[in-house]
Amino acid sequence: MVEPKSKWSGCLFSAAPRSECQNCGKKMRATFNSAAHARANLADAEQKTERREQKRKMQREKNEKKSMLRILRDQYTDLRSRIERGECVDFYMGSEQGIRKIRSGNSDALTDPNSSSFNYSPDSPDYSS
Repeated sequence: MVEPKSKWSGCLFSAAPRSECQNCGKKMRATFNSAAHARANLADAEQKTERREQKRKMQREKNEKKSMLRILRDQYTDLRSRIERGECVDFYMGSEQGIRKIRSGNSDALTDPNSSSFNYSPDSPDYSS
């Protein structure tokens, strides 16, 4: 059976009427191998959707990291300014031995740098014990 030449059209599942398939570039009639082209176009659309979802997930994770970093930076800035003003500040420091409480401030009992508590000096480059 010969189809009339005036029936040239794009792949049935393409976004716009075309005279060739988006995937293989062959010119085709509406009924010529349309099932194979439809499967190829459907697979291509699924891959695009999957890539789009992956990109959204990565962007969401990136935004969450930025948000966490912003919060930590704000907390650090607040803590540092309180310490520089001489306020007595309690904070916790994690280490391999566990979490320990550290007090910083103007207390005379906190002068031993080898203890778990110590005095912070703003001029000191390293104030961890």
